[in-house]
Amino acid sequence: MVAEYAQGAEAVAIETTVGDLRRALGSDFLIVSVRYLDFLKQSIPKEHSLQPFFFKRRCYDWEQEVRVIAEMEVGKRIESPRLVPIDLQSALRGIVISPFASADYFHTVASLLEAQSLSLPVYDSMLRSDVL
Repeated sequence: MVAEYAQGAEAVAIETTVGDLRRALGSDFLIVSVRYLDFLKQSIPKEHSLQPFFFKRRCYDWEQEVRVIAEMEVGKRIESPRLVPIDLQSALRGIVISPFASADYFHTVASLLEAQSLSLPVYDSMLRSDVL
């Protein structure tokens, strides 16, 4: 996934669970596991206006993605991002460093967490040995 979504070697992935996200965000958010469809054979159900956000093409099923959707007023257009206060210490389980990142980057991420008083584990990606 790093090669798909990161720009360059210096990237991280966050570890969390749906339960941790639910507790950290509260009830104003809908957390949904994405369903993957073969759009040539299946169509997105149209029972609810948010359903298009819950589906992706089957070729992306390796992502095992969840989406977080904020409650919003019906008919209201979103003009700018919504800032949401969140307790990162309780929302996150750890940080995984890209297998392509340098040792210096690992230490930079660990230092940033410490500076923010976050005591989260920082891991090298399990793929790192494959890259080296």
